[in-house]
Amino acid sequence: MRHRIYTVKMPSDGVTPVNILVEGPFGADVGAPSKPVAAGVDGFYAEWRNRPLRIPQKALLPNLSPNPAFAPFLRLGFALSAMPVIPITPAVPIPAILLSRSLVGPVLVSAAGATTNGDGGFVDFGAQQQQPRIALVNAPGAAGFIYRVYFDICQARDDDRDDTGSV
Repeated sequence: MRHRIYTVKMPSDGVTPVNILVEGPFGADVGAPSKPVAAGVDGFYAEWRNRPLRIPQKALLPNLSPNPAFAPFLRLGFALSAMPVIPITPAVPIPAILLSRSLVGPVLVSAAGATTNGDGGFVDFGAQQQQPRIALVNAPGAAGFIYRVYFDICQARDDDRDDTGSV
């Protein structure tokens, strides 16, 4: 299981989303104190341990053609949650969270063969669409608040065993 924690401050304009580029850069060495990445005028995000993820296969090739080898990174399962850092009364809404195409890809195929894209085919970030992202959608109720985002990703190995054979 891979585990990442992001601290996110939503921009106070209530409009600008926060795009967490999961492959970094986070601006500091692994294990060093986090350096926030700016989002909008006064928002930011930071990964706690400065540990980027490596997404080996992207949905699109650099020339923007579909990648025939593409396999969604989260195919084996994941957990994603967000919560306000400081409880506020009245309750603070949790922003909508979208995962880009190279993370979730097409997730369901109907009996008729129609494919349903995860998160509506939400594309990767950047001019070449090669930067997988988690997007927190801003709204007036969430503007200016700080959230903690927890991201757990399953790996291709048995959860009950490790490579050393110990139990």
